[in-house]
Amino acid sequence: MQWRLLINDAEIAEFLATQGFDIIDVETLSFDDQVRMFREAKCIVAPIGSALHKVIYSEPDVRLIIL
Repeated sequence: MQWRLLINDAEIAEFLATQGFDIIDVETLSFDDQVRMFREAKCIVAPIGSALHKVIYSEPDVRLIIL
């Protein structure tokens, strides 16, 4: 995604890690692992993009923060 690139993603990731979030590069996971990760997540923080389409596998009460 070139038109809405985060310029401080490293800083955001560092902050989220200090808050107890796991930093995961969804592209590196198999489809099954991606579905499992979204299904088990309580809170998801991510930039807008196609990876968020898998939020359909999440529980209805998942907290979703789109950057």
